Amino acid sequence: MVELFKMADERAAEAEEKRARQKEKEEKWVDSQIIGFTAWINSFLNRRKLNVENLQEDFKDGIKLVNFLELAAGHDTVLGGIDYKPKGKIQMIQNLSIALKFIQEDLEVRLLGINPGTVYEGNLKMILGMVWSIFRSPKITQLGSAEDGEDGSKAGKASFETQLLAWVRERVAPYGIEVNDFKKGFNNGMAFGALVHSIDGECVKFEDFSEDKPADNLNTAFDAAVDSFQVGKFISSYSATL
Repeated sequence: MVELFKMADERAAEAEEKRARQKEKEEKWVDSQIIGFTAWINSFLNRRKLNVENLQEDFKDGIKLVNFLELAAGHDTVLGGIDYKPKGKIQMIQNLSIALKFIQEDLEVRLLGINPGTVYEGNLKMILGMVWSIFRSPKITQLGSAEDGEDGSKAGKASFETQLLAWVRERVAPYGIEVNDFKKGFNNGMAFGALVHSIDGECVKFEDFSEDKPADNLNTAFDAAVDSFQVGKFISSYSATL
């Protein structure tokens, strides 16, 4: 009988440990989404000298959400009826209503369970779901760059690869790194390290990176991307140097 109780306790402990690991994994996944989406949103907002730091709070009045949508949609998009100095909840909810209507009708994004109230109240799960749905919309410019116009317009219809390269250049420029292409621009790992550090300055120590240690640079950057952003390690440090 004692053995049975002992086995039951061990199984209960194992189950609890498994639940704890799963919870930690889910929390890391949420954190990585927050970091990634915040950086993506700011790649647009920075063109109007705006930025978001807390997705639960910064979309509350609808102003930054509207600015983001206008820039991401491009084509001189302007959302009408916005109160840019909302004094209370009613005005903020109205702004959010206009923004969500635009997302659903103009961007043709299906929003499930999301309404102005959930955004105003800072429901993080719903807000992340909304941003993810926007990201997947084919009607928006996937990446923002300082080279774009303040109205979100592009100098011609650049390919996604060109947009991505422009975004990478913008992220790594403050580190004194130039990336001219994807074939050779990342070989020594410095660009990877700068890119990861620009998104989360705590996950790597960029001062430890050195041009004469490409394999170490790449492994450090890749490991940080896996741990902090849950990004799969699809290439090896060796293949990246080829």
